[in-house]
Amino acid sequence: VVVAGSRDKRLYAIDAATGKQLWSFAAAGQIDASPVVVNGRVYVGSCDDDGFFYTLDLKTGKELHKLKLDAAVTGSAAVGPDCLLVGTDRG
Repeated sequence: VVVAGSRDKRLYAIDAATGKQLWSFAAAGQIDASPVVVNGRVYVGSCDDDGFFYTLDLKTGKELHKLKLDAAVTGSAAVGPDCLLVGTDRG
């Protein structure tokens, strides 16, 4: 599965073998940073004034968690054993 964000405010999951779209997710703003996939979950932020950060199920695209960061998410998340870090346009 290939997961990619877009400036049309959507995140897309594509079957790498067939090119078929598996699901799409509507975010609050455009998605400039690359999503991160870990253990069946997708982590991605939106580049809008509220700066939402999402956790999605990789198989279904269902939103599992949404966090308001109050700043545009401009960088991809870094995921460690017990933490997740994400950058915004405010640091």
